[in-house]
Amino acid sequence: MCIHENIEYDKSKGNVIRCYCARCNTETKHEILTNVKFNWSEDLANVQYTISGFDDCQAVMCRGCDTLSFRQISWFSEDCNPDWNGEICYYYPKRKIRKALEIKSMPYKLSELYNEVVSSYNSGALILVAGGLRAIIEGICSVKGIDRGKVPTERDETTVFTMNKKLQGKIYGLHECGYISANQMDILSELRLLGNKSLHEIEN
Repeated sequence: MCIHENIEYDKSKGNVIRCYCARCNTETKHEILTNVKFNWSEDLANVQYTISGFDDCQAVMCRGCDTLSFRQISWFSEDCNPDWNGEICYYYPKRKIRKALEIKSMPYKLSELYNEVVSSYNSGALILVAGGLRAIIEGICSVKGIDRGKVPTERDETTVFTMNKKLQGKIYGLHECGYISANQMDILSELRLLGNKSLHEIEN
């Protein structure tokens, strides 16, 4: 095992980026005042494989209100996949980019779950967001008393509808009962798949 490290100073100083400003409450231009980038790599001799990563720590200032904040970009080679380059961006103090809507008719437990999902999104915990969205869909189905629905499947170039008690079927059940439109059904189905994929990745 061999670990390689190096530190770069002020490589991005003076660059202008666009990011969310907590004081302006919108996305604005920020100037990077100074930064330190820590690069590392590790040779795994037992498998003849190298992993690597970096942390780019930046002091940034909003050009609209002159507010200073801290920005950190982290990257780890093992987090990359065809749909994502693996970079995670953190801000301090944390930004509340999304605000939870006030839905008075929502049951208390479901409302608490919704608020936690919004908070997780603002904190960058996207796997928790995906799992939370799936749980919200389950909760909506439970509140509406939907426990099944007819799901279309293709058999010999013919569409056949079969009763399904899983979440997929419940989403179709919401549509059958007139609670959601066809477009909304498609969106919820995509969110279900996103939640399944995220939770499956945790298991692996």
